Amino acid sequence: MKRSLALSRRNSLAVFSSGLLASLGSYLYSYRTASSSPLATLATLTKASDLRQIYNGKPSVVEIWAPWCDNCLAAAPSLSALHAEFSSDVNFVLVNGDDPGNGELVARFRADAIPHLALLSGSGSAPEVLTTLVGQVPESVVRGDLRDLVESGGKRVGAEMMDLWPEGGGGRVVSEFKDWGGG
Repeated sequence: MKRSLALSRRNSLAVFSSGLLASLGSYLYSYRTASSSPLATLATLTKASDLRQIYNGKPSVVEIWAPWCDNCLAAAPSLSALHAEFSSDVNFVLVNGDDPGNGELVARFRADAIPHLALLSGSGSAPEVLTTLVGQVPESVVRGDLRDLVESGGKRVGAEMMDLWPEGGGGRVVSEFKDWGGG
């Protein structure tokens, strides 16, 4: 009887230990996976963004996105790959358009649909919006425009933007964003 009871306890302890290890493994896996989710990727890139970067003389990409936007989430892995490939030559500034503190910036970029990628010249004190890519844009198209932007020294992209509200006949100059203090 004592032997049977000891064997039962040992089996129960083994089952408990196995269950505990499996639960811990599952938790750690889900924690690791969650931190690399599309939303986490966008949030991380947004947190690392500083709009003042667009004045450092390098061309820039400003992406306006929202957590509920399926196209934004679907594009997150591509954006992360492009960031890794081009971040030494191009500033990446991500803006959560769903954040009320960013409303003025969203309006200044005339972002009426998302994802909204504005490619800016690298002209230092007065970067100009060279083109805007809206919606689900293939990674290859964005990569091509970024290559053009880098190869031209931040002066042009392969696509030409049709601006329905031209100011002074040319592209929009974004010098008015210098005072933007949103987050």
